[in-house]
Amino acid sequence: MPFAPDNALSMVAGFKKLKFEDYLKIMFVAKFIEIVIIAYLMYHLKLFLA
Repeated sequence: MPFAPDNALSMVAGFKKLKFEDYLKIMFVAKFIEIVIIAYLMYHLKLFLA
């Protein structure tokens, strides 16, 4: 699933000519942060809806 941070980071990586390992690390961290934020929002939405 493409999310906005992936697009922004791939642009940054393209400009900075990162090594592939660094790029993968950044993508992994970004995806992890994204999942945490979404889980946090879903949790709070559940509280509001309950």
